[in-house]
Amino acid sequence: MDEATQLALKLDAELIIAHVIDNNYLRYDVGYIDVAGFTEMLIESGKQIVASAKAKAEKAGARVKTALVNDPLGAFDVGYAIEQAARDADAKLLVLGTHGRRGFRRILLGSVAESVTRQSTLPVLLVRAVPTETEHVVTEPLTNIAIA
Repeated sequence: MDEATQLALKLDAELIIAHVIDNNYLRYDVGYIDVAGFTEMLIESGKQIVASAKAKAEKAGARVKTALVNDPLGAFDVGYAIEQAARDADAKLLVLGTHGRRGFRRILLGSVAESVTRQSTLPVLLVRAVPTETEHVVTEPLTNIAIA
């Protein structure tokens, strides 16, 4: 989030913060889940995530719009929903956080960031969401960018 905010400020661009409600659980008939209540909880959580991110970006001086995507009848593809939200907002760049999962956890849980990167026709910038203990946390402004 910080990297996207810095980039938006440097480029004098509007930052569009989107959150996709993951409705994958609707695929499974698990009778004991209160679907309406669970969906409402996910929506409220999404609203809080977006509001918190918006407040932080605005405090830094960014111009911000938000989008909360909830499409229970969609393709159950969060990556596709992210791409579509970006297109609907006329975004020119997608900045995504990634968990950096590897091995069995990645196979089991998948990677939304990888899905978006593979599907998207927009440029995608991936940012590790939570640095590990040995990684350097960037706190200074971005001055040089490496492309590989």
